[in-house]
Amino acid sequence: MAHSFNRLHTRRSPGAAFDFISDFRHASLWDPRTESVRKVTDGPIGRGTKFLLRARLLGSLGMDFPYAIVEYEQPRVIVFAGRTQFFEYRERVTFAPDGTGTTIEWDAAMDLRSLLALGNPFLSLLYQRIGDDATSGIARVLEDAPAAA
Repeated sequence: MAHSFNRLHTRRSPGAAFDFISDFRHASLWDPRTESVRKVTDGPIGRGTKFLLRARLLGSLGMDFPYAIVEYEQPRVIVFAGRTQFFEYRERVTFAPDGTGTTIEWDAAMDLRSLLALGNPFLSLLYQRIGDDATSGIARVLEDAPAAA
């Protein structure tokens, strides 16, 4: 299993940061590999909400990743999880007040499936970098986004 862990800080409150990140359609604003995200379920965002994320892999190869919110405890914890024919993944995001805003911890894991599972040791070597790239823009986006205010 490949794993990445990132900790970041925002001046936003835990509630504002949680609300912004739980709307996974914002992921394309901070993750350079994400081309687009659509919400595919009706109703408000919460446990059971589903998204379809399109990401670039290996340069220009686009691939769809379905995500569902499997844990939703506003404003403390949200867990996104999904599975494709080739991947299984889970991302746990926690929000904690830290006196000057919020500390966000993004803990992600991914497994290659089927015959690709042989590549899990190689994915493990790359996955922290993928996590670093994916989360590096979150604090900036949260600070700049009016929706996060």
